[in-house]
Amino acid sequence: KFLWVHSISTMPLILLCGFPCSGKTKFATQLKEHFEKETTMSVVLINDESLNINRNQAYKDSREEKMTRGLIKATCDRHISKSTIVICDSLNYIKGYRYELWCSSRSAATPSCVVWVKQLDTTVKAWNESNPNEDAKWNPDLLSELVMRFEPPASSRRWENPTFEIEEGEELPFSAITAHVTATFSNHISMATSHNKIGDANYLHDLDKVTQDIIKAFLESQKETAIGSLVTVPNSKKKVPAFVYFPFFLSYSSFSLSPPPAKVHSPG
Repeated sequence: KFLWVHSISTMPLILLCGFPCSGKTKFATQLKEHFEKETTMSVVLINDESLNINRNQAYKDSREEKMTRGLIKATCDRHISKSTIVICDSLNYIKGYRYELWCSSRSAATPSCVVWVKQLDTTVKAWNESNPNEDAKWNPDLLSELVMRFEPPASSRRWENPTFEIEEGEELPFSAITAHVTATFSNHISMATSHNKIGDANYLHDLDKVTQDIIKAFLESQKETAIGSLVTVPNSKKKVPAFVYFPFFLSYSSFSLSPPPAKVHSPG
């Protein structure tokens, strides 16, 4: 049994996907109840019902669908925090869209996983037809289109790793899901989602001075030598081809702000 405490830095995004009418909401509700029981964190379930989305209207064409996906993503982004577990229960049938949600999670240094509710297309169509709630039924033609357009997740893609597969009649792997989202909190931050601190308050001033010296050296060399000739750069004992290293230096300087001023050298 897992017990989470407030010392955990950020909460996970759990992304459900699958065919329409495949039972995703049932499993999403089970996940919500599980985490509410096992943790002291707030749990937010985001789906068509919570956002008052009319599914037949929201997915009837590309324009409406784009707006719907934008609303769901914006809601997920708004709720990802240090004290909230976000469960996104929607179609999420496009792998590129799942990637966008993964990026939102990653930018907040928050772990994520995918729960794929697998069903046969004939099964979901039969369940849709037998639904006694006419307002909750999918348009049969729209349902068929969405089934054909579904892009299955794969754990081989980093933004869908891990993917937990579940079918009707099976139990959710609560222990595996909980173990994943708790085990990755401490090491989920990467260079792509964190900013290095500049160690010296005068770093930008020193970098600007070194940059100006290098620019001056290249400009002076152009008065006496042909373009592409080797140029002696300040703080470097080697000569370098200007047309190759000068643009590289400027690009590098704009992104790499972590080295101390004493280690800022020209290329070569």
